[in-house]
Parts: sequence; structure tokens; C-alpha cells
Amino acid sequence: MSKTICFDRTAEAKRVLKNGISATSAHARSELRTAAWYLINKTTYTAKQIEKRLRSVSSDYFKGMPEEYINASIQEIMLSVQYGGAPDGTSDRPPSITIYKEELEKIAALCHDDTERLAFVYLCVAKMKPYKHIYECNAELYRLAWKYSYDSAAKKVLGRLEKRRVGGCGPTNRVNRLCQVGIVQYSVRINTSHKARKPSSSAMFTVPIVRSDGEVAFIIDKPDEDSLVLYYDHHKGYSGLITCAHCGKPALKTGRRQKYCSACAEAINNHAEKADLCAKITA
Repeated sequence: MSKTICFDRTAEAKRVLKNGISATSAHARSELRTAAWYLINKTTYTAKQIEKRLRSVSSDYFKGMPEEYINASIQEIMLSVQYGGAPDGTSDRPPSITIYKEELEKIAALCHDDTERLAFVYLCVAKMKPYKHIYECNAELYRLAWKYSYDSAAKKVLGRLEKRRVGGCGPTNRVNRLCQVGIVQYSVRINTSHKARKPSSSAMFTVPIVRSDGEVAFIIDKPDEDSLVLYYDHHKGYSGLITCAHCGKPALKTGRRQKYCSACAEAINNHAEKADLCAKITA
């Protein structure tokens, strides 16, 4: 099962099919399941074509392994994917997330905006996963936390930050801080296989502050990567945001008369009834 957060399974499958699976991937089988789910349910490929495509994207990962093992692995992955469903028994959309005030109080005690946002993303990911609070930390989580630029003095969201560097000591220092205060606990898992010559390892985190009851602060319905961290900014009272009049999610304000987030605006503008109305007006 993948330990990475995934909002759009179709986009993730296309990414895997385009870039392939590296030889050092710690969650190659989950990526293969995602690709198999897409090929089986979203394309008209035959079983042989799907098997050939999966072998192609996983060639680096399976390099040097016995042919019998490769065939058995791909067949097992194809059989494990249910037609019409998502891989690993998960749904296509992430579930709603309930955020409690006590969780937010522990995060706010960090007194550092960037670190607080990272802690909030960890909290949300732990609640989104259909298993216990453990997952792999990687640059994707950093990008989710630091997706926007801010004016901290004015407490305002300025805009989308496309090219923030997530490597180096900065993220490490933030994670170390979260570990010190007990918001995140760190461990290492060794990924062993009787077929692998050299075992790989992956960094794992648990989030002890996750609660299942208490005073509700807010609920994130169908979370997506654009609005996730904005829920925390909205809670902290940052300006430069609107609440979408259609879905209710916080969105970056880009216009004076803006009413909708970008996803809802696109859906509403492309709606058939609106197109008919516009045609009548211009006729």
C-alpha cells in the first residue's frame, strides 16, 4: 500500500505510466496497482496489453529478478485490482476529515507558521489513510504545506508558490521540531525481500496527536491539494481567501468579484444550462 498521499488517482496512474517505477522505489507494488487500476478501468486495453504495459513501466524495478517472479508479481497485481474500484480497496476520493480544537491547539503551540502548516498536513494525511497513523514522509508533503506565499506581518495569503525548494536542512529542521514536541514520531522501516539483493529503507512517521472525539473545529469535505493547507490559514484568520459559494472550500482570492474556487468555476462555466442561456442572450 502506498504511503504517499494521493488526491487524484487517475493523475497518479498517468504519472506512473509516464515516468515508470524506479529501482529504489519503496512502494513499487502500490504504484503498479494504481497503474493497473487505471489500465483496467479507464482504458480499453486487453489483458495482454495491460500486462505488457505494466512490465514496461516496472522494468527498472524488476531488473535482474527471475522471469517467473516478475510474471507472478504482475499477475497477482492485476488480479488484486477490482474492476470498477480503486486499488488497495480505497475509494477514488479521500474521505472527509474532522479536525478537533485540541489538535489545533497543540499545533498552534509551535508558534511558527511554516512548521504549523507542516504539522497540519501531517495531521490531515494521518486522518485520510484507511489504516493506522503511519505513512512515508517525502517532498510531496512539504509541497502541500508550503504551496502558497504569505505576508506574515499582515497575515495575508499572497499567491501560489510554484517553485519553493523543499530540499536541504529547512524541512529537516521543521520535522525535527515536530518530533521534539511529540506531534510526530519518527521510525525507519527496512523493506526486505527474499528476491532483493540489497534491502531498501523508508522513513515512517506516526502522529500521536490524532483524536477521534472532542470539540470539532471544522470538517474538511473531500479534501484536495489546493485547499488543504488553506483550511488552516482560514482558521488562523489569514486574509486573501474566499469561501467557495458552491463547495464551501477556502480558495485563493484572485479577483474582486470572485465567488468560486477554480474547480467549481470551471464546472459552472462549462455547464450545459449556462451554455444554453448564453446562447439565448447572444441570439
